[in-house]
Amino acid sequence: MIDSTLQLLLPHLTQIQTPTLWLADENAQPLIAHVEANENLTLVTNRYDIYQQAKKKNIQSIFSDFNISDYPQQSFEKIVYRISKEKALVNHIINQSAKSLQKDAKFIISGYKQEGIKSFSDNIKKVLHAQGKLKKTGSGYIGEYSHLSLATTLDDKSYHNLRKIDDKFYSKPGVFGWNKVDKGTKLLLNCVKDLISSQKITPKSVLDLGCGYGWIFFKIDKYGFEKITATDNNAAALIAAQKNTQTIKTATEVIASDCADTIDNAFDLVLCNPPFHQGFQHNQALTEKFIRGCAKKTKKNGHTLLVTNEFISFDHLAEGLFSHKKTLHKEQGFKVVLLSKSND
Repeated sequence: MIDSTLQLLLPHLTQIQTPTLWLADENAQPLIAHVEANENLTLVTNRYDIYQQAKKKNIQSIFSDFNISDYPQQSFEKIVYRISKEKALVNHIINQSAKSLQKDAKFIISGYKQEGIKSFSDNIKKVLHAQGKLKKTGSGYIGEYSHLSLATTLDDKSYHNLRKIDDKFYSKPGVFGWNKVDKGTKLLLNCVKDLISSQKITPKSVLDLGCGYGWIFFKIDKYGFEKITATDNNAAALIAAQKNTQTIKTATEVIASDCADTIDNAFDLVLCNPPFHQGFQHNQALTEKFIRGCAKKTKKNGHTLLVTNEFISFDHLAEGLFSHKKTLHKEQGFKVVLLSKSND
């Protein structure tokens, strides 16, 4: 079932008469099942899972960090977009759309009041001098605009630019927690250090599942692993992670995947700080999907080390997938759990 903000966009994605560009991040994922291939429809998404699902339905699809300038801008007469969680990304997409659309072409957005849809609408009209209005339907809002001006732009924090967050490390907007280190990740890394220094585990191959901009593989470079494989579903994360492999000694490969589904190998050690939100919503199923992914990619006699919020329960699932489970640490609302497989 799709929410009201997506329902409002559905007619623009199913009754297509003119060339239409659909910009889809994780919030738009439920719509894929309701949209069919159309010669006038092109999907651009920063999520590899959405890209894969669309390709299976033969929808023209591009996986990228929403760099609309890479596409034939002049051919689109409509852009359809359900607003994202990150303000910089929304502003970036609005700016890109203003540059890409012809004068009479339509820019369609939807979202909820608490997500800032009214502020975005106001800025489209005030800053970009667009014509159009926002309309409330049920609990959701939809706006239709044209004549977006190129004279000024919204502040998108220089969205496409990688920037240093310390002396050697790069990140960018569009990546979860792009300008900070998550508390859970810090706790996970502390436990990795303890396990390696005590030689309780001696892995050669490591998978960084959901690597983000790569802070985990950057920090474990010193332990002398033979190879690190890093993977993420997000295009912005992959760009930053690839940049950060250039400053470490361990051979590190960055791969686009949906929970490691494009990776054939299994690993001695899987490290994971799984997401527990999809877009604006908490999603227990998403975390459980990552735990299953960890299990598939953990070798016999291998280990998974993951960190989650304490309120997330996965004991029954883990017990069915791993031979042993041990909570190593609890702090600041997080727990670090070691999951191990025997050779049976």
